[in-house]
Amino acid sequence: MQRLRLIICSQSPIKIAQVAKLASLGLLLTGFVISLQARGQSALTAPIPALADLMDGVSTRLQLANSGQRFRILHSSIDRRTFSHGSGSERVHLRGPAGHAAELAYPIGRAPVIQEFSAQVDFVSSRAGVRLAARVVLPRSINPTTGQPFELLVRGNEVGAGRNWERLSLGQLPQQLAQHARVARAQHRTALDERGAYVSHLVLLTPGGSGVTELIVDRIEVFGVVDAQPQLTRQQANPSHDAESTKRPRFTGNPQQLRTERRKYVRIPRIIQWQGEPFEFLQQLGFNTIGLDRMPSESELRQADRLGLAIFCPPPGPLELDKNAITDAHNSILAWNLGEQLSADDLSHVENWERLVARFDPVTVRPTVLAPQLNTLAASRITDAILVGRAVVGTNVNLREHSAWLRQRQHLARPGTPTWVKIETQPSSRQQAQIAALGSANVSDVPTSYDQLCAMVSLGLGIKSRGFYFESQSPLDGKQPTTRQRARALELTNLRLQMAEPWLLAGKNISSARSSREELSALVMQAERSHLLVPVWWQQNMHSSVHPRQGGPLSFVVPGVPESSEAFLLTAGGIQRLRHRRVTGGVRISLEQLPLDGLVLLSDDPQAISQITGYVRRIGKRAVQLRQELVDQRLTEAISVAARLGAATLDSNQTSVLTAQAQAEIAASKQQQELAGHAFAYLRADAGDLAVNSLRTQLWQRAANTSLLQQKAVNHVAMPLPDQLQLERTLARAPLSTNLLRGGGFEDLSKLLENGWQHKQLNLDGITTSVRLSPVAPHSGSYCLELEARAIDESAPMTIVPTAPVWIASSPVAVKRGDLLEITGLARLTEPLVGSIDGLQIIDNLGGTDLALKIQEAPTWQPFKLIRAATTDTEVTVTIALSGLGKAQVDDVAVRVVRK
Repeated sequence: MQRLRLIICSQSPIKIAQVAKLASLGLLLTGFVISLQARGQSALTAPIPALADLMDGVSTRLQLANSGQRFRILHSSIDRRTFSHGSGSERVHLRGPAGHAAELAYPIGRAPVIQEFSAQVDFVSSRAGVRLAARVVLPRSINPTTGQPFELLVRGNEVGAGRNWERLSLGQLPQQLAQHARVARAQHRTALDERGAYVSHLVLLTPGGSGVTELIVDRIEVFGVVDAQPQLTRQQANPSHDAESTKRPRFTGNPQQLRTERRKYVRIPRIIQWQGEPFEFLQQLGFNTIGLDRMPSESELRQADRLGLAIFCPPPGPLELDKNAITDAHNSILAWNLGEQLSADDLSHVENWERLVARFDPVTVRPTVLAPQLNTLAASRITDAILVGRAVVGTNVNLREHSAWLRQRQHLARPGTPTWVKIETQPSSRQQAQIAALGSANVSDVPTSYDQLCAMVSLGLGIKSRGFYFESQSPLDGKQPTTRQRARALELTNLRLQMAEPWLLAGKNISSARSSREELSALVMQAERSHLLVPVWWQQNMHSSVHPRQGGPLSFVVPGVPESSEAFLLTAGGIQRLRHRRVTGGVRISLEQLPLDGLVLLSDDPQAISQITGYVRRIGKRAVQLRQELVDQRLTEAISVAARLGAATLDSNQTSVLTAQAQAEIAASKQQQELAGHAFAYLRADAGDLAVNSLRTQLWQRAANTSLLQQKAVNHVAMPLPDQLQLERTLARAPLSTNLLRGGGFEDLSKLLENGWQHKQLNLDGITTSVRLSPVAPHSGSYCLELEARAIDESAPMTIVPTAPVWIASSPVAVKRGDLLEITGLARLTEPLVGSIDGLQIIDNLGGTDLALKIQEAPTWQPFKLIRAATTDTEVTVTIALSGLGKAQVDDVAVRVVRK
């Protein structure tokens, strides 16, 4: 199929009849793409590109113009699986030195340099720094060196961030050409005549660096006058060179694809893991997609269709596809869940399964989604989207570490691969089992707090997630107070997420905004003429429900915002105008109070402001009610904890003051809702939550003056504070058994092997590993265990290590149900590991990777301790995993039973 391309010779708006007339005159006209603006611009007055190429022809167009600078193209093809427009894109793999840029030229004929000229390109790149430029020919000035007209490379000002689909534009060419010409005159010491200048090529300046740079280009548009040249018509290429051209089209999150296939139209999936609840109830909580672990029944399909819900589920297995056909009755299925890829051996199975599904599924663009644990790049080449996430709630991971981990997963995938994120609504099943075994009474439904849900969703917005999968291990329609609390928190989370949906669909993440608080900044998303700020308190710890935020005024400085923009505070309760002014570095926005879930809107688009105002008016009443109920529940829990701790532990006067303050704010919120409206009532409810947070902080600080709770290298589950203190008292007074782990002193290699210690390594490209008993400064004895991983080519080290390349598993230790265990040892990392935020991991099989202890730095020998309880008669093993590049030492590992 020929590329979509329209060449015209006028900038004035034209009618369809005029286009047909131009076509009859012999100009190349195979189709055109008209982008309708949100403000209702009609098709007859919309700007029409003089050249529009969707990059889905049969052969490639981009040419390397500066191969002499050690750049070379390794692979170039038409990709039928990754695109955002048309039916394909052009993919280029190239290699070149860091500090230089490859010039990938796209011929456009002769486009006069006039004020009306502009160009834009949609692309995704594995490396940041791509720029759009124009090669301008000066026909009246001859270069004495070449005997040809002078050519200038005019660079655009926009720079690509990489990894996600984005658009670069190039405009105001006469002014930019004048600037470049002045520089060229000084360099060449010759006169240059700019009259008659024209653009012959658009150029994508693609940076080089370590490894291979991958660039995918989908749409190139030129506005202005383009004179058709013979070079625009090219020979039909042999399609056999493109291995991916035979595969089904790949869904990339383009809503138009969903509409074309007449399937359930869901822009950003908000998926809830189904645990038997009525579909109507989950819809009321704001979910638009139901996540099943099997194919839906006929009644479930009818119910979803009636409610307008989509379904996310596994496709039929390879043996079932022939028997259970996929028909139009399955149109409610949004996407196929291919599960988790746990090992390299899973890849071939998943690939074969995906091909079978593509063969039997009548909907050609229904996406497949895979959650890769290993080989993320290979997995992302097989499926249409990746689902990323890991246990965070109840662990010692902070938001900055989790954000870095999410971005690493995204960078490991094929550029342009849509990313969906997992959001935990409860601690993992392993954590809940440990909470119960360690003595906590009520673990039927331990909810993720609302502030933790807000934080995880904000990080998903930060990587421009195309879907949110909320993990749930128990039904949400239960009557327990904690279950109701979880349901309310999820409903309010969905209301907030829908508020940010326009920026996920059409926006891009452009920068961050610094604040007047060191621990607070904001992610900045831009869509058209509107900027959305998503504040994040980076020091928030997911282990406890104590939030680091503080009340009082603060400000943000936002770069790159037009002076004509207005500033607003957005909450699910309402919208309020904010003070702002131009300062050095951007626009300063001042807030008297930043709610926990507040967003900031900057816009000079009246329609965008009107749309968001209309949305918050519709949801305001319900949002205020939910916020009040969540604060009430949180206050009730804090009062219960204070009663259990007792007056001997706490400052009763301070506790009473904070309790009264929280109660007063909640009462004021309910009164404000009747008098001043939802926006003010929401802020007062948030002020009540801030008072509850102060109360919980006071309870923690007064009660947690114990060695266990203060040690950083102690790993224990997130239990209620009174249960935590009871556990601490038990550990303080109970004697320990002798060390049950054989070989933990690492003195004799042969005895380690005899006792059942195992050395495991994962073959990762570019990495070599080693494990040895080292005599270098052991903690005790003559040797210690030393693990090392390093890059084979140290001149081009890896920046991201996808998983731990080497680990050691201990010999098993037999334990009985109910045994309270203390796993101890010492670790040393003279330098932080490179390529991973997980550092050195200490993992026991009772807590698993969900409760792994992660040591990022330990310049001297640092003790570590894990507290665990055996839930059955079993064997316990301890695994020591090196997650990144570098060296770590471990010594004196022991497993002991606490004699209660």
